[in-house]
Amino acid sequence: IPEHRGEVDVKTAYVPGIDGFAIKISPGFFDNPKLGLPSVNGMMVLLSSKTGLVEALLLDNGYLTDIRTAAAGAVAAAHLSRPDSSIAAIFGAGVQAGLQLEALMLVRPIAEARIWARDPAKAEAAADALRERLG
Repeated sequence: IPEHRGEVDVKTAYVPGIDGFAIKISPGFFDNPKLGLPSVNGMMVLLSSKTGLVEALLLDNGYLTDIRTAAAGAVAAAHLSRPDSSIAAIFGAGVQAGLQLEALMLVRPIAEARIWARDPAKAEAAADALRERLG
């Protein structure tokens, strides 16, 4: 939707043997912050694979997308890093910094995290917030 600097992504998922399938609708309108609105939001629709009827509608407003992104990072780390990896490098100080670290701590014995961001003050603030939240 170029005239509004927007786009929409639609993703589907079906696993044989499961009684349902999912459709994710994730629009991004990148001028929304100028209007005081989030740039990304979305929803997931869960449907019956037997009847096609809607069974659930999840209005995640980006939260499930954020969690899914962090979970993907943890899955990658679980398969690509050494099992004894204890130091994490986090690039960026936004929402994903904390979520990636939390997810990583579920699959690796992380004892130390090093955060880098273009703005050192933001990296330090993120580190302080994560230290307080995660110990």
